[in-house]
Formats: sequence, C-alpha cells, structure tokens
Amino acid sequence: MTPIVSIAAGLGLAAASGFRAFVPLLLMSLAARGGLLTLTPGMEWVASDAALLALATATIAEILAYYLGSTICSIRLRRRPPRSPGCWRPRR
Repeated sequence: MTPIVSIAAGLGLAAASGFRAFVPLLLMSLAARGGLLTLTPGMEWVASDAALLALATATIAEILAYYLGSTICSIRLRRRPPRSPGCWRPRR
C-alpha cells in the first residue's frame, strides 16, 4: 500500500470505531488468530502474540484514559472552577 492509502485506511478505521483506533486492529488480530480471517502476507504480523498483547494494552489504556480523564475533570469542576484548559466549563 502507498502511504496515502495507508493513512486513509487508518483514518477510516478510527472514524468507524468512534476514534478508538486500536479496537478494529484488536478485533482483526483476534479474528485472524481464531481462523475467521485470512491475512495478506504484509499483515501477518497482526496475528502475532506481541501484536495481540500490544493492541490489547493500547485499547485498555485508551479506554481508561478516556473514562478516567472525564471523571477526574468532572470531580475537579464540582470542587472549584478550572484554572487550566484541561477541563473546560462554559461561562455563565
């Protein structure tokens, strides 16, 4: 694949999964390991143990960061107004 097609495919997968970029690759890895998906020679690395571990770790980290970040931000907003642009609250 050319780099432009690879970038477009990555953006398409990320947009289709709600910008959880690692979930489609994790599902593809699981499907390939289970024999449900046949990979092309250039994508066989996705079915390896290292790729499965890395994709699972990245997916869990991404989901935790999303939910913990919004939880921490909402707790900060209840206690006091934010001083940094990390937690945004509309002006009244």
